Amino acid sequence: MPAPSIPRPEKGRADTVGEADLAAVLAATDEGICGFGASGWVAYANPAAVRLLGATDRDALMGLSLDALVAEPPVPPLPGPGEPPVVWSDATLRRRDGSTFPATAELRAVTTPGARLVTVLTFRDATGSRARESSLIRAQKMEAVGQLTGGICHDFNNLLTVIVGNLKILTLDELIARDDRELVEDALSAAYDGINLTRRLLSIARDRQLRPRAVDLRLTLRDFARLVSRVLPPSVRLEIDPGSGFVAAVVDRAQLESTVLNLAINARHAMPAGGVLRILVDAIDVADGADVPAGRYARVRVADDGIGMDEATARRAVEPFFTTREGSGGTGLGLSMAYTFARQSGGTLLLDSRPAEGTTVTLLLPWVDRASPPTLVHQGPIGRRRGRATTGARVLVVEDEARVRRLAVRTLIGLGYHVTEAADADQALDRLQSDPIDVVLSDVRMPGPLDGYDLARWIRMHRPDVPVVLVTGFDPLPEGAEAAPAVDAEVLRKPYHDADLARAIEAALLRG
Repeated sequence: MPAPSIPRPEKGRADTVGEADLAAVLAATDEGICGFGASGWVAYANPAAVRLLGATDRDALMGLSLDALVAEPPVPPLPGPGEPPVVWSDATLRRRDGSTFPATAELRAVTTPGARLVTVLTFRDATGSRARESSLIRAQKMEAVGQLTGGICHDFNNLLTVIVGNLKILTLDELIARDDRELVEDALSAAYDGINLTRRLLSIARDRQLRPRAVDLRLTLRDFARLVSRVLPPSVRLEIDPGSGFVAAVVDRAQLESTVLNLAINARHAMPAGGVLRILVDAIDVADGADVPAGRYARVRVADDGIGMDEATARRAVEPFFTTREGSGGTGLGLSMAYTFARQSGGTLLLDSRPAEGTTVTLLLPWVDRASPPTLVHQGPIGRRRGRATTGARVLVVEDEARVRRLAVRTLIGLGYHVTEAADADQALDRLQSDPIDVVLSDVRMPGPLDGYDLARWIRMHRPDVPVVLVTGFDPLPEGAEAAPAVDAEVLRKPYHDADLARAIEAALLRG
């Protein structure tokens, strides 16, 4: 059966498209369109082209050459009739005031009904897409830097574990002369500085969710001053004013340090000829009408006497990726990250800046009247312990780095444990199936198909009576760290001290 014929409507005046209609279509498009006559000059420009090229009107574009509009790349020979268009995915076009903007563009030859050959340039402003692409590349680069930093710090933590552990053993030797003991203690102090540095580098380089707790801001920033001073040139003097009273806030300490460090770097760039960077801490009562609820807040101010910002720049300063240092390494993230940190912490960021006078960035953070006791990195020596440490518990030490393994074995023997060694998870499985083991001390990151988490899972399934202590050089923990609670393991971070090791083993034995 033949398909039914569908009558076509007769073409009337409403179905014709005249020159006025085409002009309206060209005027409505967001794409810039410029037509060049046979002489090579602009003979037509639609409203979008006038707007994108920063012209006052269409006449301001008439008579311009293609070279006057395209800054990059160099204009190639124009395409002829029937030839494919020239396509630019990353062109740079020039506005009438001389400024430029990224664009996608096409250049094609068009034959008019009158058999005239004209060249048509169509283009779009690619500023937004180029910024998104740049931010993605920057984010990927920052992720790669974080991963690289994590790997390097893991290796440094292994080295520092060996250095600190052996130096601590030397400090227990009563036969060392006083002068030699001072040398050992100086070396130990430098090693502790290395521990603090690697931990701060890890916390700054790796993204993580905020872990707020009550923090004594005066002590934190005083201890952090040494790392801040390392990013400052000799021409910039650092002044820390911790105030006279107790000041504490509920914040993520690592993110606070990262924020202050970024603000210090911003201040450094604002003082190319040198100056003074001040970090001040105090508490302030905020009234109604502010950007935060009324109440008492801890206040951290980072102030410089550098070049400052005008009002227009200051209004945009906290926008992500906004920077006045294009081409000189500026990321536009410092103030944006600081503002985000302050808001996520329940506070806010205030900015006061004047050209040629300097800038003060103020962080208002939730105030508390008591702070959690600070974590002490430098702990005193520990002697032979009583209780479970001297009852002869059998410890399996699983560590691929021989020097770290020897140190752990020596320390545990000194604490009264019986120790068995394994260089990787495969050896550990053999020991677990052949030797009596009371507790396992295992590194997380090891060569081979099985890491510390895999080993802990096997132990939980096949030897649930054996508790596990997982040792890691990462802070925060590496990918897969959520498995630590699942395998019911204690976590010990490198570099660790003999006291830390003893506590972790005893805690595991008590839990087991």
